[in-house]
Amino acid sequence: MDKKFLKEQFQSPESIGIYFGNLRGEPVLGSDNVSATKYLSSGDDIADSVKCACFVANRLKGKAEVYGFFRGDNPIVSNPNVTDENQHYFAVVDKRFIVDLWIFHNKGENELVYDLQDSNDKTEIITRYGNPRLWSWLGHDGIVSPYSQSYPLEKRIEFVRREKTNEISVEYS
Repeated sequence: MDKKFLKEQFQSPESIGIYFGNLRGEPVLGSDNVSATKYLSSGDDIADSVKCACFVANRLKGKAEVYGFFRGDNPIVSNPNVTDENQHYFAVVDKRFIVDLWIFHNKGENELVYDLQDSNDKTEIITRYGNPRLWSWLGHDGIVSPYSQSYPLEKRIEFVRREKTNEISVEYS
């Protein structure tokens, strides 16, 4: 799996089945959609970052996990599209790619997929998602805080320094 594949899967409104619907999620057409809400093909409101992240994880079963953070817990996040929200969630695919439907389809950001192993993406990742050590993980039983003893070690993501190149990279415990 690579960035190109992930963009093809999630970038266009058609690829994720976006439709306009009423408050019950029922599709509306024509002039009726003036006050309509945008929904994913799953019937979930695309304005909810948790629902967007879960949509990606469900479509890529076994390949994606949902992570996120509360704004106050991740102070180095500086992107106003994220800092204006109380919390923000996104999918991490193959422990490498951040796929953020919400920020792309709701806030008009130029990029949908970020590569945690690509040094060209590092600044944008830090601006939007901050420190991975501060990311909560969404498991089957709910959101697990990064400070919780029940946070699975294999789900942790950290930036580390490699001595040889002094380049920041991402490694998984």
